[in-house]
Amino acid sequence: MARRVERLMLSTPLVPRSLARIRVVSFQENKVAMDWMGRFLPMLRFASPDLGFDFQRLKPRRPEAVAEEAEEAEGDAAAEEASAESPELQLSEEAETRKELSVSEEARECLEVQFADGSSQRLNLQLYVSSHQLMQRILDIDADKAANACGDRFESKSQAMSDDESAVESEEDLEDLFRKRRCTDIPCCLLFVLALIALVAMLVYGAMYGNARKLNYGFDGRGRQCGVHPDVIERPLLFFCPVVTSSGEHSVNLDDPVCVSQCPSPAAYVAAANAGCALPEAYPTTQVGSRYCLPSGSTEAVARRKVEKGMRDTATEAFTVLDRIGKAWPVLLLAVLLACAMGYIFLFMLKTVAGCIIWFCALVGLAAFLLLGAFLWAQSEDALEWATTYKVLAVISWIASVLVALLICCCRQEVKLSTKCMGQAAVVIWRMPILLLSPLLKAIIKTVLFLLLAVGFIHLLATGEVSGVGRERHVDFSGPQKALLVLYAFISLWVLAYVSALYQFSIAFATAKYFCANIENGRKAVAACSVCEGVRVGLWYHSGSLAFGSALIALLELLQRLLEWVEKKSMEGGEMNKVITCCISTVLCCCRCLEGVIQFVNKNVYIDIALTSKNFCAALQSIAKIMIDHGAAMAILNGATCIFQVVGMAAITASCGLLSAWLLSSEKYESVTSTSYIPNPGYAVALSAILAFLVAWSFMAIFDVTSDTLLICFAEDMTQSGGARHGKNNQDLKAIYEEAEERAREMQGDPASSDDGHPHPPYRYARGK
Repeated sequence: MARRVERLMLSTPLVPRSLARIRVVSFQENKVAMDWMGRFLPMLRFASPDLGFDFQRLKPRRPEAVAEEAEEAEGDAAAEEASAESPELQLSEEAETRKELSVSEEARECLEVQFADGSSQRLNLQLYVSSHQLMQRILDIDADKAANACGDRFESKSQAMSDDESAVESEEDLEDLFRKRRCTDIPCCLLFVLALIALVAMLVYGAMYGNARKLNYGFDGRGRQCGVHPDVIERPLLFFCPVVTSSGEHSVNLDDPVCVSQCPSPAAYVAAANAGCALPEAYPTTQVGSRYCLPSGSTEAVARRKVEKGMRDTATEAFTVLDRIGKAWPVLLLAVLLACAMGYIFLFMLKTVAGCIIWFCALVGLAAFLLLGAFLWAQSEDALEWATTYKVLAVISWIASVLVALLICCCRQEVKLSTKCMGQAAVVIWRMPILLLSPLLKAIIKTVLFLLLAVGFIHLLATGEVSGVGRERHVDFSGPQKALLVLYAFISLWVLAYVSALYQFSIAFATAKYFCANIENGRKAVAACSVCEGVRVGLWYHSGSLAFGSALIALLELLQRLLEWVEKKSMEGGEMNKVITCCISTVLCCCRCLEGVIQFVNKNVYIDIALTSKNFCAALQSIAKIMIDHGAAMAILNGATCIFQVVGMAAITASCGLLSAWLLSSEKYESVTSTSYIPNPGYAVALSAILAFLVAWSFMAIFDVTSDTLLICFAEDMTQSGGARHGKNNQDLKAIYEEAEERAREMQGDPASSDDGHPHPPYRYARGK
């Protein structure tokens, strides 16, 4: 297409190739025409001084003229009788009618382009929503005319238009692009399928040759692994032999543990005692993590602290923390359910009372963060060992409250625009109710998939050679095994990123379908289950493009994990070189920043693919063009929607965290004699807040993708050669977009002319040098 070829030439001077004269006929109130004459006409005449220009200002019709037309309409019957009796009068009236039609045609708002060869083309100004779109159209027809004059053989779709531009393209060309599906990035799709086959093969290999017990079962003093070595396969638990210090205190020997079949208890001291210990007498213990026996009696408090201290540098501490957090599972479950309920309430209120909900949620988030910080600070007074951790969490909560307060104070002017924009997204979501379930379904699918992949990775780790004493262990891998682990990690990250990409694509597809749908009976004619169709289209047609984008994310994720592992291993032997530490930290920071940029770009590319069915690189080029042409307005609208997202996540996270803190302060969890006693509830409170944040983030992600899709669809629609075809069915979105562009022009100033009277160089519509 000539227009697409012209868009590749983005930075050459704005010199007309075949234009000879431009004539504008419009009312003085036409903002598109006035803005074009003030912004772009000086550029054209500055680059081509011989370019002619005429402006004909139309006058509004007077009320007297309207009344005269009404009187003339009442006399139509008499005129018909007179014309039947007098043929000469009939001919005279027909001539007058043709004259009136001619005048009406001349009075129509249009922009007429006259070419050097004497031909002309007329553009209907009523079809253009912005001066930028009108200027792009003029450049397109100028390029097509010049290309035809030079003898180029490509077929141009920008032919001479009729008065109403109904002949811009054929009916087939006017059909929405997202209905024309084709497979994209097939090589990437084949590569992804091969990766899945390799993943299954590695899972089978790990299940056949890996023993997960080798990674978390302890070793006795002889280096035999409990429950794994043939000699102690029936004794999976590790028991630390008792010793008596010179002061008479009960302690344990961490260097010479033994394997037992069950942990000693008051009813089975002798049965659980092992002959391998120097002292055959056992002591009361509790089973931790189903792998170890820890001292539990009051007289063994010193021994228990010694064991816990010796295990602190290992993964067993994680089992201890999980054991304590596990006792708070009802509170965690309640926090997740409350977060889901608040998310749905937030969606409903956005559709009905969006203006009130943002202030309400902001105040709730502010109060909740303040109270949560006060609670954590009060807890730090009683928890000596975790005092610093609680104080840090309290400070983080107070910082979050300050950010919410600043948001309330500094963004009051953006709330109105934000309310309108989020209201449009809420209408789309409630028009297709399955969108409300998509965050929950995505969270469940990704969680199950992550657990399965994690189990497979553990079995793959267990294929290495494990050795050690007690809880200390060392795993050795051969070269092929290390390569296998890296490949498995990359493919696992690729699969998880692909699921997120498919989720974004399906929502974008449903939203794009809503945007392009016609209005029937006062509402958009779109299926409620368009998300399911989006999943099918994404899997069948665009798996290659989704795999390409997710592979970039997986590569950066893998690189970050490898750098973190290198940093950790380098610090195990002592203090690390500061230069190396600085280099690794710098690379990690760059990777994280690049990952954020790629995630943002990928999301918009998936939206363009859902709308136009392009491949990844072509969609990336199209998105870059849209960002250049409409970046200011889209940035303002994205910032407006971000306000709702931040406020919603803050309110949900803080409320659930505060509720968890209040419940965990009850006697059930604070009493030492209770079976649900939790010594330090800070971990459980932090985990409940994290879970609530993840749930809230999944809900807000719907708004992010939906609102971005609407904006990109509108921008893509305006760039079509025939003008905006779906603007009439999206009048509210059109008004929001025009308001954002007006605000962007106010922020940037009037670029039509500089202080010295000369026009600024074109910042948008320029061709490549």
